[in-house]
Amino acid sequence: MKKYIILSILLSVLFSCAKLDIDPTQSIIADKAIRTPSDLNQALTGCYDALQLAGFYGRHTMLSAELSSDNATATGTILEFNDISLNNLLSNNTISEAIWSACYIAINRVNNVLYFLPNIEGLSEENKNDVSGQLYFIRSLAYFNLVSYFGDVPLKLTPTLSTDDLNLPRTAKAEVLAQIAGDLNTAKINITTNTAGRASAAAAEALLAKIALFESRWVDAETFANHVIENYGLSLVSDYNTLFNNDNNSESVFEVQFNDQDKNRIAEYVLPTSLGGRYEVSPTEDLINSFSAEDLRLNASFDGFDDKPYCKKYYQISSGADRVYVIRLSEMYLLRAEARIQQQADFDLINADINNVRRRAGLEDVAIQDYDALLQELLLQRRLEFTFEGQRWFDLIRNDLAIQTLPNITSTDQLLFPIPYSEINTNTAIGPENQNPGY
Repeated sequence: MKKYIILSILLSVLFSCAKLDIDPTQSIIADKAIRTPSDLNQALTGCYDALQLAGFYGRHTMLSAELSSDNATATGTILEFNDISLNNLLSNNTISEAIWSACYIAINRVNNVLYFLPNIEGLSEENKNDVSGQLYFIRSLAYFNLVSYFGDVPLKLTPTLSTDDLNLPRTAKAEVLAQIAGDLNTAKINITTNTAGRASAAAAEALLAKIALFESRWVDAETFANHVIENYGLSLVSDYNTLFNNDNNSESVFEVQFNDQDKNRIAEYVLPTSLGGRYEVSPTEDLINSFSAEDLRLNASFDGFDDKPYCKKYYQISSGADRVYVIRLSEMYLLRAEARIQQQADFDLINADINNVRRRAGLEDVAIQDYDALLQELLLQRRLEFTFEGQRWFDLIRNDLAIQTLPNITSTDQLLFPIPYSEINTNTAIGPENQNPGY
């Protein structure tokens, strides 16, 4: 709690209740809450801190995307995880609510800092632009998660200065995505920082690629991914297993970093009790069997095959210092390949991108000359490459495969998480009539 205590002393603006991260009274207590570069640094740290929340990359966004898919199953005592695994969510699911709340906490912190940024003394325009670009990236990442999980969501771009603007209606996801695409295009120009765990121009452009893929804008997705691959000095690490130690590497585009003061609890939730964990979330037999015997990623990602198979990408149970990848360079190769498949581009180009990932995994190259077969191979490689990294659920949805792949999904209504009951109950601009259908 030390970081929260420090921030509460310096910046009470950064704290809030759950509903859209709004303090019930006076969320900004003074016109000069952030007025110096030192204040700004603390405030920016607070915005990155929001990404570490349990509802965000500290646990729930990663595990929920695995549990919702065919990658993982609930094997513990948390009923809310079991409901997610069964694709049977109600609006009072506390995990779903935690994701919603954490994203809006990040958004409101960013909005507050952006409000004060123009008037900070002793800061060059270049530094202001760099900070604003990082803030735009954090807010965009939060909104992209919200749209991916919930669809249409309230779009709030200003801080809460009074209690007059507490109730916001849902905004069409296309409008939300257009807003964050604009923010990211500004961010990629303005960000000069290039520090692990912080937003960068490469991260902004990679997120633009993901958004373009999400919206089936194949040409844009290919263009953004191609630019990330070719222009930022990134490269795949030679040993897949080294991705999950504590060393910074050339493949990470953006990650959330943790330490023993700012820890996540993913290892606790995926490791078996024999290793001090709770074994709440475990890999499915289907996932384990999807790896070929030669695939080096199997033993780099999982262990305990004879008893209780478990993910070992997150293993620092005492310190909680496991890094959480948001975007890796290998995703840009596979994203570019997917965009090219959808455009029916040259087979050799598509195979080359897929083979970059296969080769690192110890697999032989493929030379597939059929677009449907290429898409199947691509989705398999995405599943194996990013297992337990929060990707599979959205891969299935994007390719219209959720209903045919997941036995508990019988309607497209189940492809969105329900708007939390707490929001429905308190936000008069949403209300029960605007709930996601099917729950």
